[in-house]
Amino acid sequence: MAVYTPADRDAPYLRLAAEAHPLPADAPAESYLNIPRLLEIARRAGADAVHPGYGFLAENPEFAAACAEAGLRFIGPPAAVLARCGDKAEARRRVAAAGVPVLPGTGPVTDEEVERAAAAVGYPLLIKAVGGGGGKGIHLVERPEGLRSAVRLARGEAQAAFGDPRIYLERWLPRPRHVEVQVLADREGRVIHLGERDCSIQRRHQKVIEETPSPAVDPALRARLGEAAVRAAQALGYENAGTVEFLLDTDPAPGGSPARPETVAAPTCQTCHMPEGDHAVRTAWGFLAVRLPLPEDKQWAADQTTILQALGVLDPEGKPTARFDLVKQADVARLTQEDWQKERERMLRICNQCHSLHFARAELEKGDQMIREADRLLAEAIRIVADLYKDGILKKPAHYAYPFPDLLAFHDAPTPIEQKLFVMHLEHRMRTFQGTFHANPDYALWYGWSEMKRALTEIRAMAEELRRAHQPRKR
Repeated sequence: MAVYTPADRDAPYLRLAAEAHPLPADAPAESYLNIPRLLEIARRAGADAVHPGYGFLAENPEFAAACAEAGLRFIGPPAAVLARCGDKAEARRRVAAAGVPVLPGTGPVTDEEVERAAAAVGYPLLIKAVGGGGGKGIHLVERPEGLRSAVRLARGEAQAAFGDPRIYLERWLPRPRHVEVQVLADREGRVIHLGERDCSIQRRHQKVIEETPSPAVDPALRARLGEAAVRAAQALGYENAGTVEFLLDTDPAPGGSPARPETVAAPTCQTCHMPEGDHAVRTAWGFLAVRLPLPEDKQWAADQTTILQALGVLDPEGKPTARFDLVKQADVARLTQEDWQKERERMLRICNQCHSLHFARAELEKGDQMIREADRLLAEAIRIVADLYKDGILKKPAHYAYPFPDLLAFHDAPTPIEQKLFVMHLEHRMRTFQGTFHANPDYALWYGWSEMKRALTEIRAMAEELRRAHQPRKR
C-alpha cells in the first residue's frame, strides 16, 4: 500500500503498489508530513505496519511513537533510539564511550564557551548542528577571527532547519573519504554488519554516488570498520537496518599510514572537469545530447530524428542540412560514430581514476538510458506542435526552414505552446542530461525529467484547446 500527492500521481512506485491512497495536497505539511492523516489512511486500509521510506518522517521519533500508539509496527528503530541518534552530540558521546574512534570535538557549546572549546579542538574546524542531518548546518572555520560570525550563522540555520539552535565543534579533515557500513540489529542486542559503501563523491555534503566495496578499504581496514560499526550500533541500542558513517583521513599525521592505497585517487571537481588543465566539460553526447549515427533502438532513433529535425540539422526526409555543418563546427553534438566513441572512451579513462571500468561503463550507460527516456517526451512534444503547423491550426513562422518548431530559435517563440516547448528542451531536458552525467540522479529526476513530464502534459492540453478553438462553430 502506498500514498501519493497530486504531483506524484504518475510516479513509478505506484505501479508496484497493490493499493494507492491519495493525499489531498502537494504541500509536505499537508501530505507526507501530516502524521494524523497518514495514520488515518493506514487505519482505513487495515495496515498493520508502516514503512516510512526515506526523507520526510523516516527518522522522526514522533512519527515512530505515534505508530506505536496506534498499534502499528514502525519498520525502523523505536522512537527512543531515533531521538538518541537524532541528537548528534549525544550519539557521539555514546559511541566514543564504547571505544569507537571519533574525531576530536566537543559536546554542545554555549557562546561563552565556544572560543575556548575551539582552541582546544584546533583549527580548522567544523561547526555542526546537534539536531542536524543531510549535510545541513555545517560550517568550516579556518581561523579564530571567523568563529563568532560562523557560530551565529550556524545557530540560525540549525534553528530554522531543525528547531534546535545547539551546535558542537569537530576537527576538520581536509581530504577525507566518506565510508559507511550497513548494519542490521535485532531486538535482542545482536548486531551484524554487511560491509561498506564509499560515498566520497558528494555535492554540498549530499552523496551522489555510492560504490561498494570501497576502493580505499583493504581487508584489514574493512574488519576494523565492521567491528567499530557493530560497537556503535550496540552503544546506541539500535534496532532494524541502519548505517554507521565514518571519515577516512587520506592525509595522516607524519609517520601514520594512509587510510587508502596510494594508487587510489580522491576525486575533486578538477579530476573530472579539467583533466587536461582546461575546462572542457564534454560527454559523448555533446552539449545538445544528440548523435549520429542514430541509436539501434528503433523508437529512440525515431525520437532522435525528430529532435535533430527540430534543431534544423536534418530535413523532413532525414537528410543533413546546411545547419548540420554549423553544429558540427561548433562541436555541440556528436555527428559521427568516431567522435561519439572518442569522447566516451575519454570519460571512461577519467572515471577509471576512482572507479572500476565495469562500474564506470555501467553508470554511463544508465545516463544513456536517461537521455532515451527524456527524448521520448521531447519528441512527442515536438510532433504535437509540428502537427499543429501541418493542420493549419498554428501558423509556422516564415523564417522556419521546415515544418518543425525550430529549437534553436528559442529567443522568439511566437506562441505560449511554442514557448513551453522551448523551455522543455533548453531547460528541463538540459537539466535531465546534466544531472545524469554529474551522477546526481535526484536532480535529473526532480528538476529535469519530472518537469519534462509536467511540460508535456501542459502541451497536450494546450494543443487540445487550440484544436477545439479552431473547429468551426455549428449554427
